[in-house]
Amino acid sequence: MATGPEFGSMGVEQIVCSTISSCGTWVAYSDVEKIRFYHVTHNPLSITRVPTIPSNLHPAHHLAFTPDSSKLVSAVCTGSAGLQLLTVDGPDGVDCPQPLVQSLPITEVQGPYTALAVNGDGERVAVVGSEGKVAVLPLNSKKIKSVVLPHTKVHPCCLAFHPSSKQLAVAYTDRNIAEYDITKHEYTPWSRSVHKQGLHQAWLEKTSVIHQMTFDPSDPDKLLVQDGTWLTVIDKTKPLPRANERLLAPRAGKRRHDGTSRGSEDRTHGFSICKKYKTIMFVGTLEDPGQLVLVERPQQAIFEQLPPTLQQKKFGT
Repeated sequence: MATGPEFGSMGVEQIVCSTISSCGTWVAYSDVEKIRFYHVTHNPLSITRVPTIPSNLHPAHHLAFTPDSSKLVSAVCTGSAGLQLLTVDGPDGVDCPQPLVQSLPITEVQGPYTALAVNGDGERVAVVGSEGKVAVLPLNSKKIKSVVLPHTKVHPCCLAFHPSSKQLAVAYTDRNIAEYDITKHEYTPWSRSVHKQGLHQAWLEKTSVIHQMTFDPSDPDKLLVQDGTWLTVIDKTKPLPRANERLLAPRAGKRRHDGTSRGSEDRTHGFSICKKYKTIMFVGTLEDPGQLVLVERPQQAIFEQLPPTLQQKKFGT
């Protein structure tokens, strides 16, 4: 298989976070020292480092582009924690003048921020503060007011905006999921049903933390959730799984007592779970309806990067 250009952190510094723009022409990553910004051309394929990044753009532990790829939102990890907005001028950003860095003052929640998401129109950003509060803040317009979601005892770990930009899905470290309407300042009917009935015990007992959520743009009633080993599609138009109902679909070929096959027709709830992939790094939707991209890193590749002492199996570990 042919390989294209590659780039990475310099020296022994480890990449803390990274992001790619929706247009596919911008890549940014941060290590503990600085943010690095690259421009990608696809025909022919080449990667060019942008040399005009301002020195006052601090290193980050969360990065996200706005949907129009014109701005980079950065959650700062040094000094007084906050958000920075990098605006790239010019048609391609490579030969443009010094890009503008804007600091966004935040008083609603305390940093450092543990999760970040930008909505579909690029007007709002949602952050999770160190104390566990979730705030939705305006990026550009002064007419948009900040919204702080009701505080819970469990810390949020993941955020996702609905394609309409009116709802925000929040996943928590105990694997519960809530959905909040930021225009009505209340939980959505689906979220209230989750709170009333509760999620399935098999779902809540899984030890993996939810890493990422995204709505299907072609079917916004479907929420894609990944926790590293499960890829789950939650159809909000279908009922939640009941306590006495099977969460996972039976394996292919399994038979009922009467000899007939058991399949997906037995499942009436809205949770469809795929366990085919292990160590999922990323899941994202494509513009073509019904298509997505999934990045998986083989476990053996992870083990090979560990120090020899960690690779050895020892009693009690």
